Amino acid sequence: MDPVTVIATATAAYNFIKKGIQTGKELEGMTKQLGQWFDCLSQFRQHEQSVSNPPLFKKLLFAGSVEQEALNLLVHRKQLENQERELRELIVYSYGIEAYREMIQMRRDITLSRRKAIAKQKQRLKNILYQGALWTLLIFLFGIAGVILWFTVRLLQG
Repeated sequence: MDPVTVIATATAAYNFIKKGIQTGKELEGMTKQLGQWFDCLSQFRQHEQSVSNPPLFKKLLFAGSVEQEALNLLVHRKQLENQERELRELIVYSYGIEAYREMIQMRRDITLSRRKAIAKQKQRLKNILYQGALWTLLIFLFGIAGVILWFTVRLLQG
């Protein structure tokens, strides 16, 4: 998603949570929106990382003002930081600081395990491609050897 859509989705989820708390709903009933908000935060952070090294076509086609892009990122980041701070306060108020710390640690663990799974999958794909290229080369070489052998036998017979 583009950053504007991510921010709009995050803000909608945040406003839903905030309104729910104000009307007396329990935080447990809003885990879907909390998850949606954290997903948006993750997507925004990924976008921030990709901004520093955009693809070539984006550099050429969407070369806008660097200052404007930086300002937009800053404003969006600050908006998300404010929302995150308020959500942290809600979680701490509802469950205590230890629960919030546990959630942050779980978030780190899940991120690490996902990164490991992606790296393992990339390595597996690399191995499959390598083995496929190796088998193709071997078949090609055996084919050439067979043709040479066939011509040699034909020359010796005739």
